[in-house]
Amino acid sequence: MNSVLNFVIVTLVWFLIEAVIGFFLGTKKPYNVVLLVIHAILTVFVIAGVISSIYGLAVVTFGKSGSEISLHVASLALLVIIISGIRLSVSKKDVPGLVLVHKLSTFVLAISLIAGSIFIIAKI
Repeated sequence: MNSVLNFVIVTLVWFLIEAVIGFFLGTKKPYNVVLLVIHAILTVFVIAGVISSIYGLAVVTFGKSGSEISLHVASLALLVIIISGIRLSVSKKDVPGLVLVHKLSTFVLAISLIAGSIFIIAKI
């Protein structure tokens, strides 16, 4: 279970770095290309971390647990983040509703990763 907790915590650290870069990226077009590329690369690291956490948890636990459910919610939030992020980066105009969806799904991902860590520590 400790190895899965390590995966989740490393993923959370990558996610926090990605969120800070995204904050500096801003919401107004045109985006800084260097920050956008760094943001996209960090997204790949977060995706890899969530996937490895889910597979690692599947090996350790059998059946549905709180940590497994929270990581699946994190993967759904990550899917929304990827789709809205791609849509934001290719659109010509500012789309405030899409920015809101991107930020809310980022918040859901953060809560899910934190809850997953807590559930893994508590063995729930």
